[in-house]
Amino acid sequence: MLPPRQSRGASLGRLEGFSGFNVVQHNGSWYAFAQATGPLDIAGLDARAIEAMKSNGQCVTGESIADVKAEVLRVAVQEQLGSMKEQQESAVAHGAETDQRLAELRAHIEEAQLRSGTELKSVQEQLGSMKEQQESAVAHGAETDQRLAELRAHIEEAQLRSGTELKSVQEQLGRIVNNPFVRMSRLMYRSLRSAYRFVFRGRH
Repeated sequence: MLPPRQSRGASLGRLEGFSGFNVVQHNGSWYAFAQATGPLDIAGLDARAIEAMKSNGQCVTGESIADVKAEVLRVAVQEQLGSMKEQQESAVAHGAETDQRLAELRAHIEEAQLRSGTELKSVQEQLGSMKEQQESAVAHGAETDQRLAELRAHIEEAQLRSGTELKSVQEQLGRIVNNPFVRMSRLMYRSLRSAYRFVFRGRH
């Protein structure tokens, strides 16, 4: 950092850097100027300019070098405290924003869980209904198979019974046809029918 420019006739004392400031003695007074302000002409600064720089934190004054350094430290501490306060406020604001986002995220998660639970319950109900229908269909199929089996048994029994009865009728008819008396009766019937035709034809 360049030292303040010394004007003609000005008495400039010792110059040293301290915590970002240049500490100088000018005409029996001690000053500390912020190094960020660049080279300064101390003789060209009036009381109003000095007070303006002091209010902006660019200059401190004191009766001794110790007073000036103490004031520089106070300004530096205030700046650090101000920076820490801003960081704290930013952290608090960020924390509040984070809390809000977390609350929104929890709400979305709970909503998704509720929706998933409702959908899962609906799926479970549908599966339960399908299971009941399947069990009912299985039971109905078993009942149908049983009824078909019983019907087949009745049909087979009826067929067997019908076949037995038909065979019995055929055997009875065979015995009747083959009976000698029946044969003789048939012969006699045929003879009488021929004689009847002959007699009545002869009359016509």
